[in-house]
Amino acid sequence: MSNMSFSLYGPPLLVLYGLLMVLLAEIVSPRDTRPRVRDLPPVLALATLAVALVAVALRWSNASEAQGFSAMIVGDRLALFAQGLLCLAGMLGVLSAWNYLRTVGEDQSEYYALLLGAVFGGMTMVGAVDLIMIFLGLEILSISVYVLAGFLRRRAESGESAIKYFFLGAFSTGFLLYGIALLFGHAGSTNLTVIAEHCTFENGDSLMVLGGMALVLVGLGFKIAAFPFHVWTPDVYQGAPSPVSGFMAAAVKAASFATLLRLLVTAFQPLAPQWIVVIYYLAIGTMVFGNVAALVQNNLKRLLAYSSIAHAGYILVGIAAMIRQDQAGAGAVLFYLLAYTLMTVGAFAVVSHLSSGSADADRLDAYRGLSRRHPWLALALTVYLVSMAGIPPLVGFVGKFLLFAAAVEAGLTHLAIIGVLTSALSVYYYIRVIYFMYMSEPVVETTPAEAIPHDWPGRVVLAATVALVIGLGILPHWFMTWAGESAAMLLGK
Repeated sequence: MSNMSFSLYGPPLLVLYGLLMVLLAEIVSPRDTRPRVRDLPPVLALATLAVALVAVALRWSNASEAQGFSAMIVGDRLALFAQGLLCLAGMLGVLSAWNYLRTVGEDQSEYYALLLGAVFGGMTMVGAVDLIMIFLGLEILSISVYVLAGFLRRRAESGESAIKYFFLGAFSTGFLLYGIALLFGHAGSTNLTVIAEHCTFENGDSLMVLGGMALVLVGLGFKIAAFPFHVWTPDVYQGAPSPVSGFMAAAVKAASFATLLRLLVTAFQPLAPQWIVVIYYLAIGTMVFGNVAALVQNNLKRLLAYSSIAHAGYILVGIAAMIRQDQAGAGAVLFYLLAYTLMTVGAFAVVSHLSSGSADADRLDAYRGLSRRHPWLALALTVYLVSMAGIPPLVGFVGKFLLFAAAVEAGLTHLAIIGVLTSALSVYYYIRVIYFMYMSEPVVETTPAEAIPHDWPGRVVLAATVALVIGLGILPHWFMTWAGESAAMLLGK
C-alpha cells in the first residue's frame, strides 16, 4: 500500500482497526461482567470514531482530488465531509445504545462491531470513484445494518424488521448491479471519470446508457427512501432497536446522498438535462407522500420514518438545484444532511431513553403528559420536532432555507413552492406530538413512558444534539463554509 493510498484511506482504516479491537476485547473476556470490562467495547468504539473524526479534520486543509488504489478512491472534501458526518452519527449511535442494550437484555459487543462495520462501509462508499468500490462499500454498510435491525432477538418485530430490510435491500442491490453491468458494458470501465467520457448518444447506445443510470438510481433510491422506493422504511424503523433506527436514518441516507452527488457530478454529468426531470418529480413525490402519510400516524417511530422520507424529498430539491446551477444546491444538500443527522438521531435518542426492557416507547399515547414526568426529555424532543418543521431559529430552518433558495436561484421556483407548502403541512403532525407532551393527560390503559435510570450516555447525546440544533441555527456560518468548500471541490471550482 503506497503512502498516498494510505493517506487517502486513513480514516476508514482507523475504523476498521477499531472494529477488530472490539472483537478482540470480546474474545479476551467473553463472560466478564465487571463494569469496567463490560464498558470496554463501547469505549473502544467511541474512541475509534473520535480518532477517525480527528483524522478527517486534520486532512481537511490538505484535501485534494488525488486518487489512490488504482484510481478507486479519492480524498476530496466531499469524501471528508461525509466521512466526518458518518463518524458523528456513529458516535451518537454508540452513546444512544450504551444503556439501552442493557435495559433490553442484549448488552453484547457485537453491536458495536457491527456499527463500526457500517461506518467503515459508508466511509468507503463516499470516498469511492469507481462503481465496484461504491458497491463494496454499500454492501458492507447494508449487511451490517441488516444485522443491527434484527439485533433484539427476543422481539419478534426486530426480526421482522431485519427480514424485510434484507429482502428489499437485496432486491435493490440487484437493480444497482445490473445498472453497473450496463454502464461497464458501454464504457468498458467502472471508473466514474471514464464512464463520463462515454456518456453520450453519439454511438447510438442511448438505451444502454440511460438504462444503466436509471437502474443505479433505483438502487440508491431504496437506500435514501425516496418515493416510490420507500416501502421498507416505516416497518424497518418501527421494528428495529431505537438507537439503530436513528443511526440507520442518518448514516445510510448521508452515505447514499453523498454517493449520488458524486455520481451525478462526475459519471452522469454529460446527461444532466435528462436527469433534472427525473430528480424533479422524485422530489415532488417524496415530499408530498412523506408528509401526507405522516399525518395519520399514531406511532412515533413510524411518524419519524415518514418524516425521514419527506426530508429525503427536501434534499432532492437541493440536488435538482445542483444539476441546474451547481454549487449552491450541492452545499445546501451537505449542510442539510448535517442538520438532518442531528435532528433525527436526537429524536430517536429520546425514544431510546424512554424505552423499557419489553418494548420501545413508540406509541404516541405514551408521550401524553411527558412534560410533567420528564420535562427535559419533552423539551429536547420539542426542539428536534420544531427544527424538523423548519421553524426559526433552529438548524432545520437554515437547512430548508438554503435548499429552497438554491432551487429558486436555479429557476426551479415551482419545486421550491411545493417544498415550502409540504413543510408547512408537516407542522401539524410535529405540533401534535408536542401537544400530547404538554397539553394532554396520560391515558389510563397506556403505560406512560419512563426514562432509563442513570443513562448518562443518552443524556450526552441529547445535550449535544440540542446544543448543536440550536447553535447551528443561530451561528451556521462555519458549517455552511465547510459544506460550500466540499461542494466547490466536487464541482471543480
